[in-house]
Amino acid sequence: MDTQVRRAELKLLALGAASSDTSGMSAAARSWFTLETSRVSSPFVSDVRSLFPRPIEDGGLTELQDRFIEAWAKMTTSFAMNRTLGRVHALIYIAVEPVDVDTISVRLGLPREHCADLVEELVAWGLVREVESADTVARFEAEQDPWSWFLRAVRERHGREFQPLQRSVREVLEHARQLSATQPGLRETFAKVERFSRFIDEVMRFIDAFVNLGAKPMAAVLKTVAKLMPRGRSF
Repeated sequence: MDTQVRRAELKLLALGAASSDTSGMSAAARSWFTLETSRVSSPFVSDVRSLFPRPIEDGGLTELQDRFIEAWAKMTTSFAMNRTLGRVHALIYIAVEPVDVDTISVRLGLPREHCADLVEELVAWGLVREVESADTVARFEAEQDPWSWFLRAVRERHGREFQPLQRSVREVLEHARQLSATQPGLRETFAKVERFSRFIDEVMRFIDAFVNLGAKPMAAVLKTVAKLMPRGRSF
């Protein structure tokens, strides 16, 4: 049996969809059920469909979530981040209740193992957290303040990417300085490297201040600066 179909069957069982009494299903679970039973085909799912003679309407929630997830994915790509990681983060953020890895996997059409790795990465970044549940299934929710998770993402990338970049540029600068001291013809090249190194140092000081300021003060400062900027001006 196809793994995805089997996973859907197990999920439906977990949601209690095999019973004619669906009063205990949450709105999100009913929405998920409608979506997944329209995607997979098996004798079990066909039997479960028969319990619902008319499609379960979710008021456009699924479509709204899908559009939001894709918009978020485009944003993460613009910041040179992993698009799939952004989709997982977006789903956890927009979900009406904490979600588990199985739900993320089926909802986004991704391998479960890959989803588990991405969720673990988001937890490590401090962007999502595991919440307590009555059963043994791990469920996750996202930080709801965009400024807070944006700051955490910047802080994480600061340590992983920006600081190593700064060290590399400084090493190149020192090498250029040594060469230009004995070879006058390389002084112009040294000046260019030095100019770029100063730029990186200035950017790093800005990021340091940005990270150490905190989410709420940072948001207040940026909003104030935005108000002072001339409207409609292009750079």
